[in-house]
Amino acid sequence: MEQTRVDKLLADGLKELDRGNTRGALGKLEEAARMERRPKILSNLAYCRAKENRDFDAAISLCREAISDESTSSLHYLNLGRVYLLCGKKKEAIRTFLDGQLHENNSQIREELIGIGWRKPPVIHSLPREHLLNRVIGLLLSRLKIR
Repeated sequence: MEQTRVDKLLADGLKELDRGNTRGALGKLEEAARMERRPKILSNLAYCRAKENRDFDAAISLCREAISDESTSSLHYLNLGRVYLLCGKKKEAIRTFLDGQLHENNSQIREELIGIGWRKPPVIHSLPREHLLNRVIGLLLSRLKIR
């Protein structure tokens, strides 16, 4: 009986998240997390807490717990990356999104990366990105579809 209640709360929380209502999802996911600490619940709860309560340390901790329990799900990396973005840690967010893409090809992660406007590192790391060599070699490698 309690299992179906947790499943219902999780489903309702995810519906609210899909609508963009993190406040509505927060209550449902917190109640579900009190009953059972599933990685999917914890990960989504972490994002809601970061968005609504600005409780970044607890949110990062919850996401990492979800990742340690279920490291192959890109959803947890997506939520951790979103938490990093909310607290202003863009580099960590990009690294986390890319780690998630290694496990699963996730369209939401791809959209987040496009929204951030992330760029590949320069070809020659010791030179600035704007240096002529980096620009020319980068364009050449892109056109040859090597990079």
